[in-house]
Amino acid sequence: ETELKEGGGQGWDGEEEFAEAVVELVRRATPGDRAPVEMQDKPGPELLVEGETVLVKNSYDVKDQLRSIGFRFATESRAWTASVQHCLTLCPDFNAPEDINLQALLALDPTQVEVPQAEQVKPAPSIRIDNGEVLVLNSYPVKDSIRALGFRWDQERVCWKKSTEEVLEQVGVGDEGELTIEALLDVGRSLEASGVPAGGEAREAVVKTVDGEVRVFNSYAEKETLRGLGFRWNQEGAYWGKLLDELRSMPGAEALEEVGEDGEGLSMEGLRLLPPQSGGGGGGEGMREAKQPSLTEEDGIALVWNSYDIKDQLKRAGMKWEGERGAWARSSE
Repeated sequence: ETELKEGGGQGWDGEEEFAEAVVELVRRATPGDRAPVEMQDKPGPELLVEGETVLVKNSYDVKDQLRSIGFRFATESRAWTASVQHCLTLCPDFNAPEDINLQALLALDPTQVEVPQAEQVKPAPSIRIDNGEVLVLNSYPVKDSIRALGFRWDQERVCWKKSTEEVLEQVGVGDEGELTIEALLDVGRSLEASGVPAGGEAREAVVKTVDGEVRVFNSYAEKETLRGLGFRWNQEGAYWGKLLDELRSMPGAEALEEVGEDGEGLSMEGLRLLPPQSGGGGGGEGMREAKQPSLTEEDGIALVWNSYDIKDQLKRAGMKWEGERGAWARSSE
């Protein structure tokens, strides 16, 4: 970092841009007493217009100029970007998107450029579902919450990733259409506050008793056992919970004889000794997983509820997920 600063680099937009600077430094390094590595094969900056966005790739050498006129580094595209509308205001020769060119942009005097507030805001964290994985992009401000959820860094794609199935379970939603970055971060922050170690799926479940409720954190590998015992998923706290008194009243609860009145001594190993409730979920309220799919009709729209287990069949039937209703929908005609 010191060497980068001595070379004039400063003000990186997060760890991704800093990583880009490090790669560039390594490329230019002089190994031993050999002559500096020639960079003749390094591609020059390239400007592209994609939809409403202008992208400049291979842009490390001109990043400071781009930043000064309102461009921002986008992790997902690995390029410096700005809106087409903003670029059209920068130069009187730009009358249409096809007029925008890199030579004219780099010739601008930054002191004469007014950067709108919208262009000064860094990209917000976002998620994308890709090939069975949830990807979290532009994640530097929230990386601790993402790490607490057990996400792993993907250097090639420059993002955090985790199995979609595991994420849906952690967040407590039934379908990827319901998954939002806000819901994900809420659970991640709850995990941080609970003191549960980061990297959930790689560690053993943690059992705590709080105010008479048994709470199991970091529980993905034990979800079927907990569901069978009638535990309920608490989305806000990111744990499976059940009242200790309810556990003690279950058949086979003699396995908990050594557990204190306040739950002291209760472990995941002890919970595994309990026989599952009949019906696999105890039928308790709030056990969304135990409910059966149902069909209703509202205003000419067929709606299917509690549908996670049959979502693939519903997709094939042409139904679409409606997040506001929390159901799969299609015209009843």
